[in-house]
Amino acid sequence: MKKILLLLSFLFAAVFGVVAQEETDGHDKGARDFRFVYIAHDVNTPVQRLIERLKDYQNNAFEEGEDVIFYLSSGTNPIIVEYNVGRDNKADFEDVLLAELNERISHDVDAQTDVETILQLIENADIMDEDKNLRYLSATFNFYVNPKYWTLGNNEAVIAPLFFALDVPAMRGGRIQFQLMEAREDRLKYPEGKPFGEKNLDGINQFTATDKVQY
Repeated sequence: MKKILLLLSFLFAAVFGVVAQEETDGHDKGARDFRFVYIAHDVNTPVQRLIERLKDYQNNAFEEGEDVIFYLSSGTNPIIVEYNVGRDNKADFEDVLLAELNERISHDVDAQTDVETILQLIENADIMDEDKNLRYLSATFNFYVNPKYWTLGNNEAVIAPLFFALDVPAMRGGRIQFQLMEAREDRLKYPEGKPFGEKNLDGINQFTATDKVQY
């Protein structure tokens, strides 16, 4: 909570609601994995390859019981699909999420909406206890992003504040990953060693130094 309060000064106009912690959903989180998939979609996104990746995550949710949240950044109305957690709105995967990716050439990013909404989703998912112990076997955050995302400063306005607010370095057990997913023909561009800028909130540049994956 202290991290979220400190984040107010960093985001200036952002207003974070205080969300009551949800009760656990009844299954044994300690025997499962958690995955959060964030998608920033622009005209250069290789949509069909991206969809193949998303379907792989969907299969893991079905076959392995992985708890997954898909989040397509879309201005002030993000597209959210949850598997085995939260609303558990599986039907929206094909009918809404994949339809949006297939039918539109891009979606806008609203940094304030993304940070506020994602923090609420993570709070609701109850991935860690008050002592920063991860309730899951692992937690992976996959960020499907693009060079335009960096040009607009969303690396510092969305991903870095999430890392800071969740206090990732303090999470016990070392079973959490923040992975940048870049299209192989549309590589991310940033100063060497500084993907999240000079502020380097909570040492995020070092934490993600080897966690960049091409698709």
